[in-house]
Amino acid sequence: MITAAQIIPLGLMIPVLVCVGYNDLRSMRIPNILSLVAVGLFLVSVPFVPFSEVLFRLLAATIVFAIGFAFFAFGLFGGGDVKILAALMLFIPSQSLTLFALVFSGSMLLGIVAITVWQWTPLLRSDGWAASQTKGQFAMGISIALSGVLHFLIMLLGFL
Repeated sequence: MITAAQIIPLGLMIPVLVCVGYNDLRSMRIPNILSLVAVGLFLVSVPFVPFSEVLFRLLAATIVFAIGFAFFAFGLFGGGDVKILAALMLFIPSQSLTLFALVFSGSMLLGIVAITVWQWTPLLRSDGWAASQTKGQFAMGISIALSGVLHFLIMLLGFL
């Protein structure tokens, strides 16, 4: 059973996720400070989450970071994407990891379609944002942010 103490930290993470999406679209970079703020929020929320749950979240974040680092090494992910996705995993309850995987997959698909349309539409592309100017690259931060926000809303609806 997911408790309010497990949902609230992810809710506190939403402003960070909004900043992640904005910065990645604007400059194709996710500042390290956002990952540090996320880890700080997690550390503040640790007393409200059962110890076994904290361990599961740390394990999930470590696995995501290791896989992401491999993708980064092959040029498939940006470093900021890897760090913020691993940090986001600290806020996902272990009972809802499968749901998060589905939400993240859908967010990636939606993000790819939206960015592709944005990059290929001359009227939209003239806005000066880096994500619209760099064809063949994907600002994954928007999908990471969307998946965190949607996951929070889905868990909140399930909790209510």
